[in-house]
Amino acid sequence: MNNRLICFFIFSFLLASCLPEQAARQPLSTGANLGNSAGEEPDAIEGANPSHEDLYWFDSGVKRSTLTIDHDNQKNHYIFGSDIDLFLQDSENYNSTYCVLAAFNTGGAASTPLMVKATPAVTTNYSTGKRTRYLRANLSTASGNDFCNKDVQIKSNPLTLVPFSSLVYKPADVCPSCLNIIASNKFELYRYQQDGNWLKLISHDQIDYGNLSLRIDMNGNSSNTPTSCTDAGCAAEGFDCCIEGQCVNDASTRLSGVQSDPEGFELAELEKAANPNWYQKYPEFYYICLEDPQNGGGDDSLDPEDPLSDAEKRKLEMIADYECVEELKTYSIEDPFHKDPVDETLPVSTYNKCEVDDSLVFMYFESVMK
Repeated sequence: MNNRLICFFIFSFLLASCLPEQAARQPLSTGANLGNSAGEEPDAIEGANPSHEDLYWFDSGVKRSTLTIDHDNQKNHYIFGSDIDLFLQDSENYNSTYCVLAAFNTGGAASTPLMVKATPAVTTNYSTGKRTRYLRANLSTASGNDFCNKDVQIKSNPLTLVPFSSLVYKPADVCPSCLNIIASNKFELYRYQQDGNWLKLISHDQIDYGNLSLRIDMNGNSSNTPTSCTDAGCAAEGFDCCIEGQCVNDASTRLSGVQSDPEGFELAELEKAANPNWYQKYPEFYYICLEDPQNGGGDDSLDPEDPLSDAEKRKLEMIADYECVEELKTYSIEDPFHKDPVDETLPVSTYNKCEVDDSLVFMYFESVMK
C-alpha cells in the first residue's frame, strides 16, 4: 500500500512538471460585454483582452487626437478607441446619453465653453466581423445639444450639484470676436444620470480621454480638416462609404435634411416597413451609398428636381395604398383580412382601387400589407 502511494505521488509530480505554465486569469473589466442593445452576444474574450488603441477622433477617414473644425462645421465626427468600445459593451452604458464639454484658450477674448451631445453607436467591419462601439459627437448642429444643460456633480458624499454658469451649443458661438484658430484647454466627458436628471463626470480611469482635444477655426478656412475621404478608409472602420467628405452608413440620417423639413422626414420614415429601399427616394433625408456600384457611393443625381411635385406624388401613392388596403378589408374572405388578401372568385375589376395585372396581384397585395 505504501509503495502504491509513493508511486502515485511521483507520477503526479512528474505530470504537473510537464504541463505548460498558465498565467493567472485576469478579472474582466467593468466594461465587459454582458450583452447589449446593439445586438451583441456576451463576449468575455473581447472584454478581457482587447487590442488597446488610444482614443481618437475619426474625421473623414483619418484618425486624430486633435480635431480641427471650422466654426460653421456641418460634418459628423466620432470618438473611437479601446476604452470607449469596452465601456459601451455594458448594456447600461450603451443605453445612456453622454455630453462633451470643451473650454478654450482664446488669448483674452471673451469665450464660452462648448457643450455637445454624444450618442453611442456601433459599426461592423464586415471583412473581419469585428463590431466596434463609439460615440457620435453632435458637432454639426446645435439642435439637441441643450439637452446637456444640466447640473453637474462637484461632491459625491453627500451628492452636491451645481449648474454650469454658461454654455453654447455650436462652434460658431464659442468666441464670435475671435479671428484665428482657438484650442481647447479643457476637455471633459459626462454621462447623463436619469435617476436625478444630472451629469456625472466620467473619470479617466473609466475612459482615458486625456489625449483628446478640439480646435475651432473661427475664420472657417482650416486646412487641417480634410475635405474628402475614401470608401476604403471608411470601410476599415466599419462604415459603408464616403460621402461629402465624411464616413457614413447607407440609409443613415442627414441631420440637415431632418432639421429643414421634420414633417417630411416623419412621412419618409413611415415607408420603412413597406419598402426596404425607401431611403433611396429621399436623398434629402438619408445618405445613399449603394446607388452607383461603379464608384461605390451615392451622388447628387438623385436630388429631386421638383420637390413639391415629388412630395405630392408620394402622397398620392400612399393614399392609393391606403384605399387598396381598405378595399381588401371589404372583399377578403378571411378575418384578419391579410391572411387571404382577396376573394379569388371576384373579377379583378371589382377591386379597382388595387390596380395591378392578374399575374402580380398577390405579390402587390403582400407588399401593401407589409
